[in-house]
Amino acid sequence: GLPSADRPGAPAAVTPAELKETMQRQIEAIAGALYDGVLSPEDWYGAMDTFNRAVGGFNFHQIAINHPLGAVVDSVASANEAEAVSTYEQHYALTDERLPVVMGLPQGQIMLDHEHFSQRDMSRSAIYADWLASQGMKHTMVLMQRVDGPVQEYVGFMRHVDQRPFGDADRHFAQQLMPDLLRATQLRAQAGQLARQAALG
Repeated sequence: GLPSADRPGAPAAVTPAELKETMQRQIEAIAGALYDGVLSPEDWYGAMDTFNRAVGGFNFHQIAINHPLGAVVDSVASANEAEAVSTYEQHYALTDERLPVVMGLPQGQIMLDHEHFSQRDMSRSAIYADWLASQGMKHTMVLMQRVDGPVQEYVGFMRHVDQRPFGDADRHFAQQLMPDLLRATQLRAQAGQLARQAALG
């Protein structure tokens, strides 16, 4: 038969330049939404949700942990996972074996879980075999958004159990957004602190 591009009505092949342009438009749109989200929880959620879908995520969870207090001080997660997130934060967050790897990340760095944990590790892990599997998820990509004294803030994008692990293309996309993500995360944290101080008078 005819090559697909020569068939009547067949879509033209997408060129590398067009793919790059599409990715750049996605990055600019997400970056803009992140800055809008500094003062708007709805816009911040929308930006993170769009970011999650852009890298093929099934769900996302952004969390800030104060280590000396052993406490979750901020959390934003996929809307359909509220109960599951609450269970995670109460029972799993501080014993998650991914955390030592994540907490060792400098600000702005990225972890792909399969580069640190083998399939055998995952099959023996309470987090992977019990928790994530029960939620229909498996592989994770984590971005360290903020390191501020005892507080570390990061976002994890999780893929459905049937999806392949995150790869180099996903890491590259995230790296392109990283400068704006770090700046917007810092501005959001400062705005939240000012709002709390104002509420206290």
